[in-house]
Amino acid sequence: MQFSLILTSLLCFTTRMSMVRAIDCPCTTVSNRRVHLSKIKEYTIQEDGNCLFSAIVFRTVGGRIICADPNSKWAKYIIRKLEAKTTIQHFSQ
Repeated sequence: MQFSLILTSLLCFTTRMSMVRAIDCPCTTVSNRRVHLSKIKEYTIQEDGNCLFSAIVFRTVGGRIICADPNSKWAKYIIRKLEAKTTIQHFSQ
């Protein structure tokens, strides 16, 4: 009886952790695919603390997610441009 209770608890915990990781870690691989700046709406950073690896998560205007290597020149360029655009919008408001 105790063994089955422990086993059930462990199974629930493992399932819960998998669900949390799926929500918090949208990237399972990084893509080499480059998308034009005008197609990218926003970005977030996937940290490697809870996730398997770090990645930049770009969300396109159409709602697609593109995962990029945070060390890639392309990802750094897009982030700089998005940050500059955000800064300009704050000054103009």
